[in-house]
Amino acid sequence: MIDAGVKVYAHTPDLKKDEPNYVHRKLVVTGNTVFFGSHNLSVPSSVITEEVSVEIVGPSLAKQVRDIFDDNIKTTGKEVTSDQVQSASGILGSSKQLIQDSIGNVIKPLY
Repeated sequence: MIDAGVKVYAHTPDLKKDEPNYVHRKLVVTGNTVFFGSHNLSVPSSVITEEVSVEIVGPSLAKQVRDIFDDNIKTTGKEVTSDQVQSASGILGSSKQLIQDSIGNVIKPLY
């Protein structure tokens, strides 16, 4: 995704403000649609565990969320590079295949 131009950010907590160093929530804004929740892109998250994601369609909300996200990234975000993903893929295996399998497994039960 990064090589295709998608920007990925990691949350870097401000330890002086006693922020959590692990954040489980997810957020996706695409077009006028906002997705948020704790849902992972995996079969267990879709079928076994009690995780949830919410989809809301609305141009006003999407703009507000983008603005908040952009402000937050300026202070607590660190852009993830392709090299960082490649170094982690040795542990995870093929990250491209892992992502494709995960997305396919999440979408498949919905249809």
